[in-house]
Amino acid sequence: YTGVLLASHANPRRFLPSDRGLSDDMILGLAERGGVIGIVPYNRFLVPGWHPTDGRRNVSLSLVADAIDHVCQVTGDVQHVGIGTDFDGGFGYERVPEEINTIADLQKLVPLLAERGYTSDQINLIFHGNWLRTLRKGLPT
Repeated sequence: YTGVLLASHANPRRFLPSDRGLSDDMILGLAERGGVIGIVPYNRFLVPGWHPTDGRRNVSLSLVADAIDHVCQVTGDVQHVGIGTDFDGGFGYERVPEEINTIADLQKLVPLLAERGYTSDQINLIFHGNWLRTLRKGLPT
């Protein structure tokens, strides 16, 4: 297969030390193919050993920003990372960082990314631009 690759709901293995997480080599491979990785704001993918009985306390949205930043550092740019929430049925809000109560709360990531030095244009790519570009490239016209 020579087309675009997507990892729509995946986190770096650095934060998810299992086969479900992407190694840095996998991240680079996806980037080399023009792909996008959708970081999942799911506590189990952010905190090793997290269990639903642990609750939402002590799982911060900053961990999502850390995962996004890791992909950007590994690939050298922001072109290969997005957000893959899975809020529409994969899991409920009781399993996401404590700052998220609705989908609108994802905007709380903006200042966290800005604090790490990301520009407004780069943040827009992370939030939607990378997905749009990649889907347009991969879907028939």
